[in-house]
Formats: sequence, structure tokens, C-alpha cells
Amino acid sequence: MRTRENNIKRIIISFFTALCMTAAMIPIDLSAVNAEETDPALQQDTLYQEEQNDYSLASEDVPEAEINGETYSTLEMAIDAVEDGQKIKIIVEEEDLELQENLVIDKPDIKFLIDLNGKNITGTTGSPAVTITSGRVGFYDSTCEDSEDSEDPEDPEDPRGAIKAAEGQQAISATSPGEFLDASTKSGEITGQIVDFGARHSYVITTSVDPVSGIGGSITMSLTVKYGDSFIYTATPNKGYSIKQILVDGINKGTSKTGTVNWVTGAVTVKAVFYRSGLFIMLDSGHYAGYNRGYKGTGYYEGTRMWKLHLYLKDALEAYPGIVVDTTRTSNNTTYSTTIQSYERGRMAKNHDLLLSLHSNASSSSATDYVISICSTKSSVKTVSQGLGLKLAQAVRSTMGTNQGAWVYTRKNSKGTDYYGINRGAAEYNVPSVLIEHSFHTNKKMATWLMSDTNLKKLAAKEAYTVATYFGEANYPKPGKPGSFKAVSYGYKGTKLTWSKSARAEGYRIYVATKKTGTYKYLKQLSGGTNTTNISTGLKTGKTYYYRVRAYDIVGGGVKIFSSYTSKLGAKPKPAKPKNMTLKAGLKKVTVSWSKVKGATRYQIYRATSKSGKYTRIATIKGTKITNKKLKKGKYYYYKVRAYRTEKGKKTYGSFCAKARVKAK
Repeated sequence: MRTRENNIKRIIISFFTALCMTAAMIPIDLSAVNAEETDPALQQDTLYQEEQNDYSLASEDVPEAEINGETYSTLEMAIDAVEDGQKIKIIVEEEDLELQENLVIDKPDIKFLIDLNGKNITGTTGSPAVTITSGRVGFYDSTCEDSEDSEDPEDPEDPRGAIKAAEGQQAISATSPGEFLDASTKSGEITGQIVDFGARHSYVITTSVDPVSGIGGSITMSLTVKYGDSFIYTATPNKGYSIKQILVDGINKGTSKTGTVNWVTGAVTVKAVFYRSGLFIMLDSGHYAGYNRGYKGTGYYEGTRMWKLHLYLKDALEAYPGIVVDTTRTSNNTTYSTTIQSYERGRMAKNHDLLLSLHSNASSSSATDYVISICSTKSSVKTVSQGLGLKLAQAVRSTMGTNQGAWVYTRKNSKGTDYYGINRGAAEYNVPSVLIEHSFHTNKKMATWLMSDTNLKKLAAKEAYTVATYFGEANYPKPGKPGSFKAVSYGYKGTKLTWSKSARAEGYRIYVATKKTGTYKYLKQLSGGTNTTNISTGLKTGKTYYYRVRAYDIVGGGVKIFSSYTSKLGAKPKPAKPKNMTLKAGLKKVTVSWSKVKGATRYQIYRATSKSGKYTRIATIKGTKITNKKLKKGKYYYYKVRAYRTEKGKKTYGSFCAKARVKAK
């Protein structure tokens, strides 16, 4: 095809050469040509010349192939430029891509695809149409990508592209095994004169998770991938689990959550292996709703308030990234006859690392208020049970403010096992357990204290922090750094700070310095969702102060976890911008007025004859009104005003108000 185009070019060039030589020999007098009445003969000549030019342009080379949208004049040039893992698409408009020389592919250590795009590559005599000496190349036809059934290569309507050899030659020859990759329906050395190609093969991606139950996490990716494509897998551990390894076709790919499998040439198996890395706690709320009435008149019931405490404690524990919490029941609307007994609740702790059961005690003396942790006596768990139990009892005592002490209590039955069913059931599976008696509900002060939801939240936070610290799980994620931080003037003795809210922030702390690179001192703390503050204490007009902010989150036991700092920004107190400026036109005059600016010593008034022109100061006054006289009738005038404050002989200027105009009468 390119030979035919070259012949056409030679004919056109010869024609234009002869035409130009003839024109040079004949003198032409253009003096009689009028610009408005052109000779029709000349019009025809011009039109003919334009047509010839158009014909010449149409015969220019057109791209034969593209890679990622970049075009190449020939397929050979595209093959020279192709990189590992890329695809070449043939885009020439003609049905056949005739080769001047047979195609030789020599791309050491490179693998790539050629999309025939419904075109035919036709070779010449003397050798195979395509010879692959090095590299790994696959052919396919994108017009068949969505085809659901096999197509007949003898059918003239068949859209599949083909590689055609000259008479008696091979279509494709690969000089060593494995160099020709199957991207369609053929493989190996192709000896036929015509090779038709259809859609790329699709391969199934098989996934699996270990533990087999899938409790460790999940893995997601494409379920089918076409030949030569890549895919990304993502492994997501459940809370309390971590990735041990990712296996792709049995090969260990490490512990990264995401990875890429390149150049798929067959079915792929991806397996995520998880391991348990967190702390698993079984939380028991104790008795049912309405059980064990407390001190008369306080409204306290042990089963009701301990249920509330266990909800707060669950939230507080789960705030720690490495802690997973299960509960012995999901509802408190039960009676004693239908409540699962303590021994059975203890057995629910199987496969957990700890069981906590929440209670309050009773005594014949209303003065009794000590705190105890009833712990397991089994040798395999008593070290953890009693060690953590003592720390929890001490934490509860300090939070509730009891008068009496805090200690651990143990008791065995006649069989030598734990007397209390909740501990005995957990010990069967070697799970440490602590039954916490939160003081005595027969004590009026303690029962009243436990009736406060605020107090229960404090108690839950302290207990969660104690547990997390004991097991080394007290690693909270930091709150997000405040964004969009701004520091601006806020009047002659104040500054204003604003920022966008941070994820997980309970509040913010502000720090100040008198030099950007100086020492920043803690200034103030804001709680809740407040993300703006005015600072007006101890500041001097005209002096620049530098600020930075960080967020904090309150975690177990009242511990604060801080975010990173914002950037350092400066702002200086200065008089505010004048407001409510009004212009009133009179006969060759304009009266300018504005609202008083707090702290201003004087005001400066500027005027111009155009909005963007040069403004000249026309007056400096103490008041807030001035009449500008001797103006030109019917002319527009523009005004702006600013305030300044003088302290110890130094002037500090405020910003100008918005410009306004008026026409003198």
C-alpha cells in the first residue's frame, strides 16, 4: 500500500514541476485585474490549484499505530518505542497493512501486545510475515473483545484481524519456545499462511482467606482479567487481626495490604493469610434490668446501671485500635429465669483473652464503700486475672472517690475450682477473668454517684485505659491536623484564628510566639467542636504575634492524644476597617461619612477620579464625617477611608474600606 502512495506522490510532483516551468515562460500582465471583478479564467485556475493542493495533502502519510494515544507513522516505529507491559493498537484506515519488508520483532526482555483492531498484516515473499527473535509478544483483535461465540474464519463478514503470509511462507515464526505468547486462539510456531485472531482470553482470579472461616479479614480484586492485563488486590484485616502474608500462585508477596499482579497469562490464585494480633475481650454486664435495688431514694438498681456502664465501657475499649469486644448478651430486657447463668456466660469467653463482669456490692452497713475485684484462682490464668484485677480495683476507687480500700478477692469451692460461676466458666478455656464490684450500692453516696451518666463515662474511660495499658494496647490513632488555618487582625488590640475541624478531635490547643521561629507557649484550650477564637488579652497594637494550633482527643483515663501542629501564621492587632461609608453629593461637593472605629486615633480619606486610578489623600481627621468641596459638576469621584492608631508616637494603619463612587451635582 505504501508503494502505491509513493507512486502517486511522484506523479503529483512531476505535474507541479511542469506547471511551474510553463508559468515562468509566459509573462502575465495583471494591471487590468480589478479587485472586485476577477477574471473567471483566473478563478478557475485558482480553484484548480487549490484542488491540487488538497490532493497533495490527502496523500501524506497517516499513522499506522498508537501506544497510549501517541501515534506512530509505522508499526515498526511503534514496536521500537513500545515498553514492557504496553499495548500497540493498529489504527491505519485500510483493511490491510501491507509490509514493505517482513516484520521482525527483536525486543529482549520486553513483553507487549499488538491489537490488530480488525486489520490484516500482509507479508511479502522470502520469509515469514512476522518473525519473533526476542521478546514476548501476543496478538489479538479488539473487535472480538465482546464476542460471546466463536467466529468462522471462512465467513467474509468475520471482523477478526489476521496475519497473512506470502504464498508458501509462514505467517509467524518464533525462533525459541515461549517467545510467542498466546493472546487469542493460537500458540507456538505458526506455519499456516493465514492466522486469524479473536478476543484475548479471560482468566479467572481465585481468592481465599486464611483462617478458612474468614474471620481474619477479606480480600478483594477483579474476578476475571484479560490476557496481558494487570490487577490490584486489596487485603483488609478485621479489627484485631493483621496480615501475615499474601500469596500469589503460592509465592509470598509480603504483608502489604495492596499489591499489583502484572501481565496475566493464565488463571491466578491470590490468598490472604491473617493472624490474630489484637486483644479480644468478652464483656459481661452482670445481672438483668431492675435487679438489686440500691440505697432507698437514689433510684439505683444494680442490673440497670451496670448495663449502662457496660455499654460505655464497650465503646471506650473499642476506641483502642487493637481491642475487639464481644458481649455475653445484646439485651437487658430479661428476667432471672431466662437470663443465661453466670457459669454459661463465663464459657462464652472461649477464644478470648479476657473476661470482665460488672457488678456493685451490698452490705448491711451503709458506710461500707470499698472496691474489690473477684479473680480466678486457676494457676494458668491467676497471674493475669489477679494482676489486672488489682489495678482495676485501684482505678475504680480513685475514680469513684471511695473512703475504704481496693483489693483482690478469691474463693474456691469444695472441688478446688473457682467458687464464682463466671470465673469458673472462663477458666475452663484458660481465659483470665475479673468480676469487678463497683463499691456498694447500699452506700447512699456511691449509689448516687453511679446514677450519673457522666460519672459512668468517666469510670468506663478509666477502666478501658487500665486494661489497654496492662496489655500494651494503649495506642490511639492521632486526631487529624486542623486544616485551612488562618490568622487575621481583629481590632486594634485583638487577633482572630480560624481552622477547619479535625477528625476525632475533642478540642484544640492554641500556642503563641512573638517571633515566627521563636518559642511557642501554650495560650488556651477550646473544647468540643469550636474551631475559631478571638484573642484580645495582653496584645499590643501594631505588634505581630505568631500562632499555631493542634487538635486533641481525650482517651481512656482522661489522657490527651495530640495531632500535628498547623503551620505558623502571624497577625497583628490594628484598627478595624471602617464600615457603613456613605457618599452624599451636593453642589460641587461630596459629603463622606462612616461608622466610628474602636481605638482609632484618626482617619485618612483618599480620593480618585477612577476606581483603579491613583488615590490621593485629601484629609486626616478625628471625626467620622467630612465634606469634600470645589469639585467639578457632573464628574464622578471615588473615595476610600482607613483608620490608624498612634501609640508612643508609632502609627498603626488599618485596612481601607471598600471603594465607592458618587457624581458631584
